[in-house]
Amino acid sequence: MVEAKVVLLVVHYVVSLFGMQLGMPIYQAYPYPTMEICEVYKKEMTGEWQLDLEYRLVTRTDCVTKERYEKMIEKKQEKAADE
Repeated sequence: MVEAKVVLLVVHYVVSLFGMQLGMPIYQAYPYPTMEICEVYKKEMTGEWQLDLEYRLVTRTDCVTKERYEKMIEKKQEKAADE
């Protein structure tokens, strides 16, 4: 098995006709062995799709190193523990 060194972060959210985000976004993380492979998938997954007349699905992505991703998670957990 190949070790993941890069993480593709994906955020999906729905936007109304008036540009308002509806509900909470959905976060996903996908591991990849190299930044080059991650960048290929990043281009494929980023975009906007019209769901119907009033709503559209927006997907944003970012490739980060595994170390940076782990720091982000630790920071978020510390913040949640403080609340």
